Amino acid sequence: MLTKTRGIVFHSTRYGDHSAIVKIYT
Repeated sequence: MLTKTRGIVFHSTRYGDHSAIVKIYT
């Protein structure tokens, strides 16, 4: 679970659109 969370945070920070990434992952 931690790995998934870290991956989401990394991607969100990289794309600069955590909202969209979080919605896709969740």
